[in-house]
Amino acid sequence: MNDERSSPSTILWWRGKAGDRVPGIALAVGVFLVLFATLDDPGVTWDEAYPNFDAAKRQAEWFRILFKGEGAFSLETIDGYWFTTSDHPSFPRTCAALSKLIFGGFLDEIKAYRLPSAVLFSILVGTVFFWCRRHIGPGAAWMSALCLVMMPRVFGHAHLFSLDAHILCWWIWVLFVAAAAVEGKCSVWMAGLVYAMAFATKLHAVFLPPVLVLWLGLVCLKSENRRLLFRRGLMLAGAAAILTPLVYLATQPWLWHDTATRIYERFFDYARKTTVHPIGLWYFGRRYLNDTPWHYPCVMTLFTVPTGILILIGIGVGTGWRKSLFPKIGGDGVESTKPTTATLPRWSLMVLGALVPLVVLMLPMAQGYDGVRLFLAAFPCFAVLAGYGYQFILNQVDRLNAPRNQKMLLCVLIAVGVLVPAGLDIIRIHPCQLSYFNFLCGGLPGAQRLGMESTYWCDALTRSFVEEINRIVPPGAKMRPLSMNYAVIGYWQERGVLNPDIIYDCDPPYDFHLLQCRQGMFVGIEWYLYRNAKPLLVQARDGVPLFMLFGRIPG
Repeated sequence: MNDERSSPSTILWWRGKAGDRVPGIALAVGVFLVLFATLDDPGVTWDEAYPNFDAAKRQAEWFRILFKGEGAFSLETIDGYWFTTSDHPSFPRTCAALSKLIFGGFLDEIKAYRLPSAVLFSILVGTVFFWCRRHIGPGAAWMSALCLVMMPRVFGHAHLFSLDAHILCWWIWVLFVAAAAVEGKCSVWMAGLVYAMAFATKLHAVFLPPVLVLWLGLVCLKSENRRLLFRRGLMLAGAAAILTPLVYLATQPWLWHDTATRIYERFFDYARKTTVHPIGLWYFGRRYLNDTPWHYPCVMTLFTVPTGILILIGIGVGTGWRKSLFPKIGGDGVESTKPTTATLPRWSLMVLGALVPLVVLMLPMAQGYDGVRLFLAAFPCFAVLAGYGYQFILNQVDRLNAPRNQKMLLCVLIAVGVLVPAGLDIIRIHPCQLSYFNFLCGGLPGAQRLGMESTYWCDALTRSFVEEINRIVPPGAKMRPLSMNYAVIGYWQERGVLNPDIIYDCDPPYDFHLLQCRQGMFVGIEWYLYRNAKPLLVQARDGVPLFMLFGRIPG
């Protein structure tokens, strides 16, 4: 299998030739149009209701003050508009705030907040296409980009205003640009800036340096010019070390006052909250708190990536092992077996980029929950590895003793067999893609039987389902939300979708119970309702309930 398909030309992979750019741009635009048309289909999620929407709204107000030339930089103003209980960076919320300012006049509020996620993901699809087109081949480019779109959980997250949807993009962009910088095809300052933007997006970026260090170490093992590569790696590290704190501070005005104390509190509070406030996980019929099994991310990957794409990933990993993990590197830093190749091998970079987010959650003190959300950044790397797998298949088909048109038909049929079932799954489960499980575990019904969480983030509480609640729950009734964030209910009431006279934050007795089927948060009352009570209203996919509305509990 060819590990690289680039020429000795100095043309950068993100520029390419005009003929190469058109398909990638068209694909990115098409993905954006689909996302935009369905952007407000999923319900408002846990983190959107609080803190993301609230933080973005206050930041938008701060920008209005700034544009008016009023005192926007005082301690009181900064704290009033930029403080948030979230310990993650605020840059994605700033993107949403600017989107609300620019497009809020003619877009629904939910769409305006979610628009940056859709734009970034569409750009990501295009860059994956361009990168694979240059480094693997045209067939792999199409397959990698489409596999990324056809992963239901990734497609679902691309709709949402979340830090995860943003770091999903920045993670692999850092890998792309950093590798180019080590080759000398990209400024180390550009690569450092991309990393700084990733760090300002979500703290997951702290695990990117180990990926790059391990990759560069593997490359240098067989390189006769390891000193040059090592020096470029150090230059990249220096650029990132300079730019990261500058960008981090520049994008977060709350840190402009009492900077040292607030940075200390932010990072140490984040570390403390991950251990002091455990989040329940339902996994193979058992509830876990602060003791997530080490194999959780591996099993969830095997259960949530469409089966055909999993097969391609397996082929891509297996066939690239010998040629790419320990390549023979010549004195100029290129593969000695391919003197015309002008780039370093990247298969191992993609493997490490996919592996490290999973390994982090395997560590003893790590908490795993929310499906694949916490290691979502690995999935673009999985998509590229699927491209490597498809390229291997293309190479094998090309060796067959058959007419060219028959070989082309076979390659198309393989692609259709991989992508069409995944696309149909996305359509069938829409807009609840965050509840997707693949064929290996029997889909969502099979996952329920195995004891996996059915849903977790309130995305199944769609606008249409909320409107159905209005028809059943009368004004003045007391409705108790269960296994969910109360802020989601509050947001739907503020928007006027849920009747504002329904009382939800109150003392018992309750007239109605609204249950999100997040089994990891179930205790006595939730299990009783889920297993024994008859619901008045159900939001279900494939016969599995995701949200259930119940009446008064007898006795």
